[in-house]
Amino acid sequence: MRRTVVVALAAIGLLLAGSVAAIAWLTRGGPELAAPEPPPPAPGADPAPLVPLPAGPIPPGASIAAPAPVAQPLPPPPKGSWAAVPATARIAALGPLGREIRAGLDDLAPRLSRCAEAEVQARHGGQEVSGLQGADEKGAPALMLEIETLDGEVRIVDAPVETRGQADDGLFACAQRALRGQVIPAASARPGSRIRLLYPLP
Repeated sequence: MRRTVVVALAAIGLLLAGSVAAIAWLTRGGPELAAPEPPPPAPGADPAPLVPLPAGPIPPGASIAAPAPVAQPLPPPPKGSWAAVPATARIAALGPLGREIRAGLDDLAPRLSRCAEAEVQARHGGQEVSGLQGADEKGAPALMLEIETLDGEVRIVDAPVETRGQADDGLFACAQRALRGQVIPAASARPGSRIRLLYPLP
């Protein structure tokens, strides 16, 4: 009889221990499931960019935007091109050579002034104008003289448009035709140099 009671008490104890363990297991939420690993990127695909998280708590419903792309700097102009020659805005910065070039341009001023006449512009309308595409449309009309130095003189190779303003294409065509190939005496000039000089049209 006593043996039966002991066995019964032991069975009740085991049942209670199992119940307590089951309750504890359920209150912990069961076994933790490991998050599935993301699939590997496809061959040749660029990895997704990392987006930095903002400091502090993120408000509910807020979205995290990727940073704006940074503008890439323009590549340098090709070596040896006219675009690679630094531009000079003030002719006085050229020293004695600048004074000699100014004298030559003053001699050409009356011819360039006639380019402002409506009938002259109409006569040159439709002709090809260098540098017109992409020129700044604000400010007074101006050309960028491309000058090469020779022995005791300089030559204007071209005069592309630098600032278009509201001028008609015929004005630039007339002025470029008057300037291209002009040779200006300059005692201080030495061969082998190139100059880009800003020249507002008279």
